[in-house]
Amino acid sequence: MKHTKQQVDAARESFDAILHTPSYREIHGDDDHLEALIGLIDVGDKARLLDLGTGDGYVAFEMARRWPSRSIVGVDIANEAVARNNTKAAELGSSNAAFHAYEGVWLPLQNRDFDGVTCRYAFHHCPEPRVTVSEMSRVLKPHGIVVLSDPIPSPLDEEGFIDEFQRLKPDGHMRFHPQQVLIGMFDAEGFDLVDSFESSVRFPRTVDARYEALLEGTPDSVRDAYEIEIDGDRVMITVTVVNALYARRASG
Repeated sequence: MKHTKQQVDAARESFDAILHTPSYREIHGDDDHLEALIGLIDVGDKARLLDLGTGDGYVAFEMARRWPSRSIVGVDIANEAVARNNTKAAELGSSNAAFHAYEGVWLPLQNRDFDGVTCRYAFHHCPEPRVTVSEMSRVLKPHGIVVLSDPIPSPLDEEGFIDEFQRLKPDGHMRFHPQQVLIGMFDAEGFDLVDSFESSVRFPRTVDARYEALLEGTPDSVRDAYEIEIDGDRVMITVTVVNALYARRASG
């Protein structure tokens, strides 16, 4: 677990510094994507929803605004970001939204307390992904759903380039999981994939010798798959995102 704690601490330090900055929102904010993602959520009017890896509350605040009769709880490892989210909720009068910090693996939440879980652009930071899925299952009611949005590696990327690329930034990146691996994790916890759509996210990194060395040894087919472009001291990369609705399998 020491390695896990180191990964979580690295991610916490990074995200506390950037989550509420305009540059982070510029890269990760996408209102069209948010609208489509929320469209996957099908729960009752009085439902309780958990936003796992809530970050700056991008998904949680929109759900709270849109559904005032639903209770929204956001959790994240970034303590300062969580505190700022709670301050923002008070300023906005979002009495149906609350935010809590957690240690990155086990959720400090009661069993069967939520009707749905959302998780956008955070699952690849989970140090124990199968435990995270198990924890989602634990806190959900029997009819609960999970809406997961996370990048996946290109099928052409057989050597794991994208994970090496992501780990050059010390933000606790663990792994982008192929879609079939994600389906398998949820299947093991009794969930079926019932709906999904693909999107993409494009983001920059500042080029240094490490990026140059990695890119120099990367086949053109893989570079093309991620639409890699270098402009001065910046490298731009695009990854496919799978947005999936998982529903608990009916017993019997």
